[in-house]
Amino acid sequence: MFAAFLRAVNVGGTGKLPMADLTRLCTDAGFVGVTTYIQSGNVVFATAIPAAAAKARLEAALAAHMGAGSLGAQVFLRTRPELEALLDAPWIGPADPSRVLAYFLDAPVAPAELAAIRPPGREELRAAGREVLVRYPDGLGSSKLRLPFLGRATGRNMNTVRKMATLAAALEATLAAG
Repeated sequence: MFAAFLRAVNVGGTGKLPMADLTRLCTDAGFVGVTTYIQSGNVVFATAIPAAAAKARLEAALAAHMGAGSLGAQVFLRTRPELEALLDAPWIGPADPSRVLAYFLDAPVAPAELAAIRPPGREELRAAGREVLVRYPDGLGSSKLRLPFLGRATGRNMNTVRKMATLAAALEATLAAG
């Protein structure tokens, strides 16, 4: 079972991908229990194939569907336990979950790259495995923070991460009930 977070779909008028199309692409790729969440490229599904193969299969399906003119959607897969670990990060504490973003990457950000980032405001950054968590206490819209890894990441706030973990748990329970 995986939660997939897509990069370069449904943002800024580019890469339009209706969630009904994403559901069909996932089903056609052989994934089961496909459930999407909001119109920003979030989907939960089950498959018996390994993560790398599922990622490659979904990225190929997206490339074929979106065509050469698209930005090239990337897929970041996580398991329910991985999402729950992000939600349990103790430093997030009482922060407004809409003001904490998890930036999903394929590999951890190098410690030197993260250390070189100097927040211009009250933002806080922490590496958490293949994610970078950023707290925007004054809101993302007013932040001047520039993250050098954004071209290879996609971000979701903790409300979305929590919903995806909930959807993943529900899918696991459904599949276990058979």
